[in-house]
Formats: sequence, C-alpha cells, structure tokens
Amino acid sequence: MHAGLAEIRERTGDKTDARKEARTSLELMPSIQAYLVMGRLDLAANHLDEASYDVGEALRIEPGNKKVQDLRQQLEAKEAAEKR
Repeated sequence: MHAGLAEIRERTGDKTDARKEARTSLELMPSIQAYLVMGRLDLAANHLDEASYDVGEALRIEPGNKKVQDLRQQLEAKEAAEKR
C-alpha cells in the first residue's frame, strides 16, 4: 500500500511525501517498488551513495528485475559523469 502511494506521490511531483511513503513501506516490508522510488528520488537529488544503496537492496531482492537494472545503469552513467 505505502509503496503504491509512494509511486503516485512521485509521479505527481510530491517528492517529500513520496520519500515518506517509501520509507514507511520499507520499514514494514522491503520491496522492489519502494526501493525503486527511493533510488529514483536519490538519483534525481544527486545523492549517489543513497541511490547506490537503494539499487543494491533492490538487486538483493530480485537481481533480474528490468526496472532495477535500468536504474542501476542510470546510476552508473551519472557516477561516471561525476568523475569527469
């Protein structure tokens, strides 16, 4: 429930509530959906260490998930750009 609300809040641009709902979801039961919301929010805020953690946790739950793989690639591209 909270992970779904987090996605809705993220889509409507309410980053604060999206983060709050995702955190609540992760406290209750870690899920790919909540980690993806947190990862996207952290990546957008340029919090690369936090985004890396989120992606890593999502990968531990479901290593072959396409959305997680895509987010990991976005993170790696941003990290590479930061090093230039």
